[in-house]
Amino acid sequence: MTESYGASWVRQFGDVSGEAYKTWSAALSGYSEHQIGNAFHSLLEEGAEMPPTLGKFIKLAKGLNRNTEGMITKGAAIESHKYLQRALPVPPEVTERRRELARENLSKLIASLA
Repeated sequence: MTESYGASWVRQFGDVSGEAYKTWSAALSGYSEHQIGNAFHSLLEEGAEMPPTLGKFIKLAKGLNRNTEGMITKGAAIESHKYLQRALPVPPEVTERRRELARENLSKLIASLA
């Protein structure tokens, strides 16, 4: 986002050590790289000059670029691929929480089979 919006992004959300980064990372951790790539692509297509809010970005991540028949357009898929490498990494605390939940669920499953 800093590459796309420069100082506007930093003024609005701070740098990667700030709270906004953690908030965005946690909120987007459940989305695929493809969904995040599509959100970036949508912002580029609409020519947004100001950084989006987290809520708007999530709405864009939930939707896909579709043509009138409801199919993902080839151009959208190709363009979105360019942005997959820029997806936010999953914060370590989110990864650890996912591991804890997986262990808990596995323990419950094993107990139910016994």
